[in-house]
Amino acid sequence: MSMNGKALGGFNQMGLQAAGGSATGNKLEAHFHGGSLTPEQLHKIMEEALEKDRRDTINQVIELEERNRALQDRVEELSGKATEYTELLREGEESQKTIQILENRVKQVEILKLQLAEQQSFSLKRQEAKSETHNAMGAALKSLEERHNREREEWVIEIAELRSFIGLYKTEISELNGRVRQLENEKISQQHEIECLNQRISEIQMDSNIVPRRTIMCRKGHHAPSQPYIAD
Repeated sequence: MSMNGKALGGFNQMGLQAAGGSATGNKLEAHFHGGSLTPEQLHKIMEEALEKDRRDTINQVIELEERNRALQDRVEELSGKATEYTELLREGEESQKTIQILENRVKQVEILKLQLAEQQSFSLKRQEAKSETHNAMGAALKSLEERHNREREEWVIEIAELRSFIGLYKTEISELNGRVRQLENEKISQQHEIECLNQRISEIQMDSNIVPRRTIMCRKGHHAPSQPYIAD
């Protein structure tokens, strides 16, 4: 083996592998084994191959990043659609509840219609009964009104008589109150005379002989007799 082959033996292990088995790598390997490339040419070819590989890698990274962003956008879109779908499901459930409520209301309206029809039928029958008894009720009302008027006139007369009697009773009660006051005054006067007589009796009982001439004063200016009195 030549010196070029020995010197580039290790480079072959790195460079040819770095070429990745591409067309450039295969060509490079053929030239290397044929001994037609100088180390500078080989180095330049390797640099070009590595640069190309770097650009390809960068492009792959960019492509992967774009795919990643696209996937993220898709995920966000799907998340939004999932949220929207959830909202639609919720609205659907609420709509179903609303439909159920409306159906119940329709049933209630039907029931009310039946009840209204029955009530109208009953009202018609009642109206017919009223029309049949209208004349009789009118006569009865007229009779009651006449009776009420007669009773009212009788009550007016009776009330007037009662007021007259009440006036007489008030006059009589006033006279009786005056008589009661007079009797009370007479009772007080009699009690006073009784007290004077009791006092006189006490004085007479105290005297065993002729009572000397004197004036016995009683309350309120009453005087006992001034003539001598001989005790029994």
